[in-house]
Amino acid sequence: MRTSLIFSVVGLCLLNLFIVACSPKSDALSGEWNGGDWGTVTIQGKTRAYSNTNGTGPGKMEFKNTRDRTYEGTWGESEKRHGTMRFTISEDGKTIGGNWKADEHCEINPGNQGTILWQRKQ
Repeated sequence: MRTSLIFSVVGLCLLNLFIVACSPKSDALSGEWNGGDWGTVTIQGKTRAYSNTNGTGPGKMEFKNTRDRTYEGTWGESEKRHGTMRFTISEDGKTIGGNWKADEHCEINPGNQGTILWQRKQ
């Protein structure tokens, strides 16, 4: 009985460590980034915006963690300009790299695609 209890406690501790280690680090992306063509990229929790747009207002992003340090989602300024994105944050947390693609049906530059290279602002 006592051995079973010890194994149960050890098992729960290992499970907890696994869950913590595999959970996305939500704060890893938080802050301001030099976004190159994207302008200033700001990520604070669920607020995700970028400044360089085609005059249609501030850009917004929605993404989710899909695996270790990798994220996928959408970006958009309006119905006229929007698309998909996929990126990875570096192990040191200072660089984000990936790619984006404009939706084929948007009005501004449909189907365009490019790379993402953002550097964390200090």
